[in-house]
Amino acid sequence: MEHEYGLIGGNIFHGELTPDQLFHIRPAPGYADFTTPIDGLYQCSSATHGGGGVTGIPALLCSRRILADERRRRLTRRFGFGRRA
Repeated sequence: MEHEYGLIGGNIFHGELTPDQLFHIRPAPGYADFTTPIDGLYQCSSATHGGGGVTGIPALLCSRRILADERRRRLTRRFGFGRRA
């Protein structure tokens, strides 16, 4: 699978679904909130929290994060929340 489909390590979940690679550590420590170091770029795949399979959970959780971030941006622009005096 690794050579034919480009799956790293041949794993369709882009990493093992083991306790040491779940929740706050998936896909890597510091990136389990679906964000990336690039503002406005989000990650959502079987490599993110929720894991793979045909559940759609990573997409649901990522879309919730995007909506929450957008609400926060609107409030900041509208009311000045988060700005330093």
